[in-house]
Amino acid sequence: MRSNWIFLLGALLLASCTTQKSTSDNSHRGLYDFESNVLHPEIAVYHATDATTELYYTLDPSEILFSRDHIDSEFTARIGFEGEITQIISDSIHVIHEVRLTQIHPAQKESKLSGLIEFPCEAGSISSLKLSIKDLNRNTSTTFFVELDKTNKLNAQNYLLTDEYGEALCMNQISGSNEIRVYCARCEDVDVQIARNDEEIKLPPPPFSDSRMELPSHEDGLKMSLPMENHQLDINTTKGFYFISQDPENRLGTTLSVRDYFFPEIMTTDYMILTLRYITSRSEYESMNDGDRSREVMENFWIECAGSKEKARLLIQAYYSRVKEANMYFSHVIPGWKTDRGLIHIVFGNPKKIFRYAEKEVWLYGEEDNMNSLQFTFRKKPSPYSNNHMVLQRDHVYKSNWERAVTSWRNGRIYEN
Repeated sequence: MRSNWIFLLGALLLASCTTQKSTSDNSHRGLYDFESNVLHPEIAVYHATDATTELYYTLDPSEILFSRDHIDSEFTARIGFEGEITQIISDSIHVIHEVRLTQIHPAQKESKLSGLIEFPCEAGSISSLKLSIKDLNRNTSTTFFVELDKTNKLNAQNYLLTDEYGEALCMNQISGSNEIRVYCARCEDVDVQIARNDEEIKLPPPPFSDSRMELPSHEDGLKMSLPMENHQLDINTTKGFYFISQDPENRLGTTLSVRDYFFPEIMTTDYMILTLRYITSRSEYESMNDGDRSREVMENFWIECAGSKEKARLLIQAYYSRVKEANMYFSHVIPGWKTDRGLIHIVFGNPKKIFRYAEKEVWLYGEEDNMNSLQFTFRKKPSPYSNNHMVLQRDHVYKSNWERAVTSWRNGRIYEN
């Protein structure tokens, strides 16, 4: 599989393990705003050995500038990586490694640019990676954050999933049924338990509701056992989510979500209607599910909201762009648009600021320290399936805000706070 990766590893510069970092720099703008970021990398983390970890990435070539030094040379992209690996030591954040390297990609016909970087990561540790990926030809970049959990040999980051072409499945999801290969260099060559669950996932309740959303469970799905040979195995997949484990009793393992072919886009009438449930009444939603006239009813809904076909197009573009963003940023075993953060992102839009902490995110709409500003708190909920699962702290005080946002959409105005 490694031979499929054209470009090898760059150099890493190790920093002092006692360098301190301020804990106050935790606010972000445009973190989940697709348009405000020029690059949209997808990544997968894999603990390849007890001493090293690999980060696999893919980039969209249409977002990258290819240039050449002179007329006879080939066009290439120059991708720079710069970041820090930190740990909390004695209540202070310390930089334990700095990552700095450059990789060169020649112009190619493939739909994605793929590569990997390798860095030291000690067994038994939990650390955080803040990494900027930069298009050096264009001088544009994006920054993301990853938790590196190397406390055991059987959690999700010890598994690498690849498609039939040997490309890493970033975010552990794939569009459409396929054959995948699972690697686990730190696992034993013994049977792997695989459970598949394809139950329909319910929508999250409104932010003022007393109801709570539960994750689907692999324990309710179909189960099988396959042998791992040479630290790898092959699986033929169909739609649903898979839990892959050598230690299912302790709920240690990795997941694979098999999505629809167009994911994260919303390309079919059925899914356009499904994602409209947040701003439609029950009767409107049911009328849209009339098989013979569903598309016509849906289009009429948007036109009635907007007042004209031209304004309806703008409304539709804005709404489904948010759905796509939710799928890109918040998906795990649940598609992003059905998560709590997806719900708020779609209806309320991008917050003014996002404050990130180890166990929560706080989204601020309006100005900081303003009594009329609105904020939502999402708390990280432990899950065997994802470290990206966050639950909204619901409250009855959100009822008027929710009704105001939904009414705005229904009156033909893109809601932004």
